[in-house]
Amino acid sequence: MRKRRTVAKLVVVATITALATSSCATIISGSTQKIAVTSMPDGATVTSTPGNFQVTTPAQLALRRKDGPYTLKFEKAGYQPYEVRLSTDTNGWLFGNILIGGLIGIVIDMNTGAAEKLTPERVHANLTQVKLGLRGSTDDTVIVFAADGSLLAAITLVE
Repeated sequence: MRKRRTVAKLVVVATITALATSSCATIISGSTQKIAVTSMPDGATVTSTPGNFQVTTPAQLALRRKDGPYTLKFEKAGYQPYEVRLSTDTNGWLFGNILIGGLIGIVIDMNTGAAEKLTPERVHANLTQVKLGLRGSTDDTVIVFAADGSLLAAITLVE
């Protein structure tokens, strides 16, 4: 009889502990996500917004899931900037709380950001080299255009 009570107490304690501390997405995925960033050529600076985190390609950005969606901007001197948006989706591990974790697990996952998943997980930027052209220049003014026709600079020479 005494053994049954001890076993029953252990089951109750284990169940309460599991429910109180379970949050499937937080345990499995964590509150941050690594995003692999590469570029051709290597050496581009990648800046994330929000957060303003910066890395140089190739690299990995560790981004807080709950701050998404993000915009990643690739920049390298002599190349046109490239931007990509990371969207947020529901992390499949959030549904693990239906089996274990319950409402407490869902609340924890939502609060830590683990309920979110950033996509894509890998971003590659093929950077386009800026081709300069001179048009409409006069003897004392130089106007510089990019290959797409956008104005890069107008420089007036002063003596």
